[in-house]
Amino acid sequence: MTELKGFIFDVDGTLVDSVGFHVEAWYSAFAEAGLAQGRAVIHDQIGKGGDKLVPYLLADEKLDAATLATMITRIDKRHSDIFREKYLHRVRTFPMAALLLNEIKSRGFKLGLASSGKGHEIRRYIALLGASDIVDTVITASDVEQTKPASDIFKSMLERLSLPVESLTAVGDTPYDIASANAVGLRCVALLTGAFQSNELGGAVAIYGDPAEMYENLDALILKLSS
Repeated sequence: MTELKGFIFDVDGTLVDSVGFHVEAWYSAFAEAGLAQGRAVIHDQIGKGGDKLVPYLLADEKLDAATLATMITRIDKRHSDIFREKYLHRVRTFPMAALLLNEIKSRGFKLGLASSGKGHEIRRYIALLGASDIVDTVITASDVEQTKPASDIFKSMLERLSLPVESLTAVGDTPYDIASANAVGLRCVALLTGAFQSNELGGAVAIYGDPAEMYENLDALILKLSS
């Protein structure tokens, strides 16, 4: 048995209520590029960074490699700009998310944030959560070559924390969090706050409705993860 030593949290849709805003920003960015996508289709890809989301949604466009690369950069940047201008200031933390992080840290666990989001967005969320002094390390899209569901973000997190993978547990809200974590041997707890259903979150070791429910069941979860 390996002692549980830390948690690695996704941020968008897990600790902060931003998924709907990201859907709207992506919707506008694709529409402006003349490549309109449905909101439901976009939602199902939320959790990926632009490097993964954009090419997936443009797969049927039969673009040559150079054009696709240009469109990925263009649409990703436009999404980021729209999100920053119209939605970032409207994002709020989920109830008890900050309390959950503080409780975990107070118990002596390491605490990492691993996100496919942009660095400036995550910095704002850390401030909203009042977590600047308790988070041990942060990995964002800016720090890696590929975002989720590729394993780069969690690989980098493991290197920074320098702890056995068996002693850590990821927490996320999308199938891409689970796939990315599982790819490096990390267990993953899932929350339903990203609007994915339980049957879409296969591979999670536990599923909770939101950070408040995870907080309320933290003792039982830690016991389960330590057994």
